[in-house]
Amino acid sequence: MSIEIDGEARRALEAICDTFAPGIDGLSSATERGVPDALLASAGSAPSSEDRAAFVALLETWDTQIAGSEQAPFFIALAG
Repeated sequence: MSIEIDGEARRALEAICDTFAPGIDGLSSATERGVPDALLASAGSAPSSEDRAAFVALLETWDTQIAGSEQAPFFIALAG
């Protein structure tokens, strides 16, 4: 089972992944390699529905001030 997300949550996950593997020097980015989808599939296999819901909630609030830091948009800007 895979977790389904879209919009801002999807963009946040892709930005986080691409921050660590941006796809430079001819290499594919994490998003191009399917890392976000693999993470969603992995998180979807968590036995706890509360854990799955917390993961989605984290992604949905990632690029907001409610995420706890003025630096929250940092990953989005880096992956830009």
